[in-house]
Amino acid sequence: MAQLGFFDLSDRYASLDAKRDPLVEIDAVVPWEEFRATLERV
Repeated sequence: MAQLGFFDLSDRYASLDAKRDPLVEIDAVVPWEEFRATLERV
C-alpha cells in the first residue's frame, strides 16, 4: 500500500463532505463527549 501524501486525508474529508456523507452529519449532531465515559469502559 502506498504512503499517503500530505493532502490525501484532507482531500478525502472534502470529498466525503461534498457527497454529503451521513457520518459527517451524525458527527455534527451526536454529543460524543457525553458518551466518552461509557465508550471508554467498553
